[in-house]
Formats: sequence, structure tokens, C-alpha cells
Amino acid sequence: MSAVCERHLDCNVVGMCDEIFIIARLSKALSCAAEMKKILKADLDMDLNKPKFNVFFPDDSFSPDTDRSALERAARADPALADLAAMGTGVSPDGIRVAGVPAGVDAWVKTLVAKKARSVITDVAN
Repeated sequence: MSAVCERHLDCNVVGMCDEIFIIARLSKALSCAAEMKKILKADLDMDLNKPKFNVFFPDDSFSPDTDRSALERAARADPALADLAAMGTGVSPDGIRVAGVPAGVDAWVKTLVAKKARSVITDVAN
């Protein structure tokens, strides 16, 4: 994986447990992710976990529709991204969970935390 990171110096890549986070412009992050996907499959016979492969756009001007369009345009523009495009990547303008911790837009984080707190209170009360 370090060789992939060395080829994608425009990307900040963080690995935590079984999760990988890539912080970069969309086209560069997708290029890095596509190469990682191929290396993981070729070297370790591992596949990216589709439900956990998500793109977070931390920008108020985006919406799920514009995010999806941007992702699809980027994938069509580069044939090397075909594998990622075929995965049906999740897209969020609100946030993602990082090792189970919500990170993103304040309202989204607060809603998620409140929901989790209610769930814990219900579990403890029963």
C-alpha cells in the first residue's frame, strides 16, 4: 500500500484498522482508490467492502444528486476508474462514520449522536 501512496502524493491516505481514508480532490482520490482496489485484489485477494466505500463531499453547495453526478463524470472521464464506478459507491454531502465516529456537517453529526443516545437509553431501560 505504501507504494500506491508514493504514486499518489497529492492524496492524504490514512489507514485505521480495516478502513482506509483518502483525502484529496475527487479525481485524485478516486485514482488512488482504484489502484488500491486492484492491489488489494491482486496481492491479498481482498475486495473493497461496497457498503463501506463512500465518498463524502464536505461542501454546502453539493447535494446527493450533484455529488453522484460529479462522481459519475469523474469515473467516465478515466477508464481506470471503471471498477469503482461499477461498485455503486455511496455518496454523502452530510458526513461519514470514521471508525464508528460520525464526522461531517454539524446537523448530521448531532442527529446521529442523538439517535444513538436514544438507542442506548432504550437499551439500558429494558
